[in-house]
Amino acid sequence: MKIFCLDTETSAGSRDGRIVQVAIVDENFRWEWLINPDSYIEPGCINVHKITPEMVADKPLFKDSQWYRELKKRVDNWEFLIAHHAPFDIWILSNEWVHLSNYICTCKVARKILKVHWVPRFWLQFLKDYLKLEERNSGDILTWYAHSALYDTIVLYWLYKYLYAEILLQYPGQDPHEIMYNITHDVAPAKRLTFWKYKWKSIKEISNLDSWYLKWLYDSEMKNPEPKRKGSLIKWLEIYLNN
Repeated sequence: MKIFCLDTETSAGSRDGRIVQVAIVDENFRWEWLINPDSYIEPGCINVHKITPEMVADKPLFKDSQWYRELKKRVDNWEFLIAHHAPFDIWILSNEWVHLSNYICTCKVARKILKVHWVPRFWLQFLKDYLKLEERNSGDILTWYAHSALYDTIVLYWLYKYLYAEILLQYPGQDPHEIMYNITHDVAPAKRLTFWKYKWKSIKEISNLDSWYLKWLYDSEMKNPEPKRKGSLIKWLEIYLNN
């Protein structure tokens, strides 16, 4: 599964906000863009991210930006978006007419996975200090300041790597990305089918034996899904079909 970490800074603190700054980070790429939101920027947001109307006045609109082309390339490649409080970023992207369902929320994953460490709070900067993420990534460099998009996305990438390693310890032999996805979307692991051609085989086994069957099953469920199976089964099928 290919992933990229993303953080947005917005013109409003509500879901009506538009993007004023965005960053993408993965293993080999990190970049930050300023975007003209073509809307009023609330003073409270400026106090947090320090981006003024003057700073974005001559910047491109979302659809005209290099950032949009980079995002579209990743969406077309079915890469998974990693974000902290991901539903907010997904909503903000939808304001720009970008709709994603393949995402992982590190905040939700951390609340589940870090229970064993008695972590008291889960906002990103607290986790950076509590888990000593900067010390663990001493060869890396933080850019700019907290609540700027690139700074927060680098910290997010560190957190993602920490959670990935922690899941390997807690769930040996299982795919950390599947577990992160399931936690994010509240999917109970549908390990085995209990019906039809491959009864009692796991979806992972079926994906190796007969991937066309999974495609057919997915299309059938989307056309006429049984309510009891719809949420769990469709989400599991999407994981394997999109890899």
